[in-house]
Amino acid sequence: SAFVSSICNSKDVYNVTISCIELLGQRADVLISLIKSYMAEAIEHAPSTVAFDDFDAILHAEKDVKKNSIFFFFMFLIK
Repeated sequence: SAFVSSICNSKDVYNVTISCIELLGQRADVLISLIKSYMAEAIEHAPSTVAFDDFDAILHAEKDVKKNSIFFFFMFLIK
């Protein structure tokens, strides 16, 4: 949306982009560590935005047993 784009392009806001494709296939403990690291970076540079790039890759990971850790991790976060 235009609102999100304007926030992400603001010079007053620090942007953290998480590539969901890079997260695919990672073990749950690695995922937790990576997400904590990204969130710590965002908090350190607040105000910040955190963008999950290629988030739809997570939805497709549900069908792939090798990549399903990321799917279940995000389903846990959502619930």
